[in-house]
Amino acid sequence: MRRTSKATPEGVVIKMLLLTSNLTAKELAGRIGKTEATSCDVISGKNKSRKTLKMILDVLCETEESAKVLEFLQLFEKQFRETNALEASEEKNPSMEPVVE
Repeated sequence: MRRTSKATPEGVVIKMLLLTSNLTAKELAGRIGKTEATSCDVISGKNKSRKTLKMILDVLCETEESAKVLEFLQLFEKQFRETNALEASEEKNPSMEPVVE
């Protein structure tokens, strides 16, 4: 059976950059001096090391652009978490439906 995991914002961006760069996770791992498992764990969100994420972005983007991408991902992740927290709160405490007369 194939394992599936939820996509993280970082993972989605890395996968898109890998596809546009024609690189595999294994090739990426070789370029950053890590194992393929490490690069896959960053993509899946199991490894949350910002240092490793920065190394990956440095390979996939121009170095100055990787800082911008990392900043964007941090803002996106914050917004993503806030949205999920709001949705979870609304599911637990649904608002009352307006009365129609």
